[in-house]
Amino acid sequence: HVRRLPPLYHPPHHSNRHQTTFHHQSIVLVRVNALILREEPSIMSSDTGPFYSMGMQTYRVHLALYATNREKLLNYLRSHYSSCDNPNLAGKVVYLEGGISTTRDATDHEPLFRQESYFHYLFGVREPDVCGCLELDTGRATLFIPKLPEDYATIMGRIKTCEEVKEEYGVDEVRYVEDIEEYLLEIVARGGSSKTHETTSDDAEEKKDGSNHDNASPSSSSAQILLMSGLNTDSGKTSKAPTLPKSLQPYADSTDLLHTLLAECRVVKSPHELQLMRHVTELTSFAH
Repeated sequence: HVRRLPPLYHPPHHSNRHQTTFHHQSIVLVRVNALILREEPSIMSSDTGPFYSMGMQTYRVHLALYATNREKLLNYLRSHYSSCDNPNLAGKVVYLEGGISTTRDATDHEPLFRQESYFHYLFGVREPDVCGCLELDTGRATLFIPKLPEDYATIMGRIKTCEEVKEEYGVDEVRYVEDIEEYLLEIVARGGSSKTHETTSDDAEEKKDGSNHDNASPSSSSAQILLMSGLNTDSGKTSKAPTLPKSLQPYADSTDLLHTLLAECRVVKSPHELQLMRHVTELTSFAH
C-alpha cells in the first residue's frame, strides 16, 4: 500500500552535503506519502458513512464523529435532568453560536477563519456566522446559516442550498438565521406554559401591532434554552452567552451548566477522535 516516489534527480557537480540533503528529503516525502495513502478502512474507505476531507488522498473525517459528540452531550444533559424535580425534556433545547466572520481593520480582507471550538466539536461546521440547536427530547440537530445575497456568488462561487448544507454536515434540518426566533418559540411551546411573564409597555405595543409571536405565555414549566456561558480555566477567559430576542429571554439558562457538561464531554475522546489524533500526531512527528 506504499507508493514509492522516484529518486530525486541530482544535478552533476553537487557536493556530498547537497546529495545527502536531497536523499533525506526523498525519504521524508516517501514516509509522508506512505502515511497519507495508507488504506486503513476507517480512514480511506467510504463504506463507513459520509465524510469530509481536504482533497484527494487526505484524511477522511467521518460525520459520525460529530453525531457521536452530539449524542454524548444529550446523554449527559438527560442524565442531569432525570435527577431534577422536573425531569420533563419537552421544550428544552441547546442553542450555540459559531464563530463570527471579521475583516482586518477597515479593509474587506477576511483573515483565516477558525471555528469556535465547542461549536466545531458538536457540528464540524467550517464556515462562520452559523448557529446550531439540539433538542433534548427528540435529539434533532438543526443548523442556521446566513442567507447570502445573490451577488456573493459573483466573487465567492455558487451559494449552497439548505439541503446541500444538511447533507454536508449530517444534521436533521437546516434553516436560515432569520428563522431562529420562530424555531425556538416552536420548541419552547412544547414544554407547556405555567409560568407568568411580566408584561412591559413594549410588549403591549407589540401586541397592538400584531408583531408578538407568543402562542400563550412566553415562559413554561419545562421549557429552557441552554446557552454557552462559563470560564475556560486554561485561558482564564469566559464564554459569553448569546443574546436572545426579548420573546425568548424568559427561557434562557445562561448558567454554566452547558459549559460544564460540554467541557466534560471533551475530556474522554471517542474512537473517531482518537484515530484522528493519532493521524495528526504521526504527521507532526514526520514533519519534525
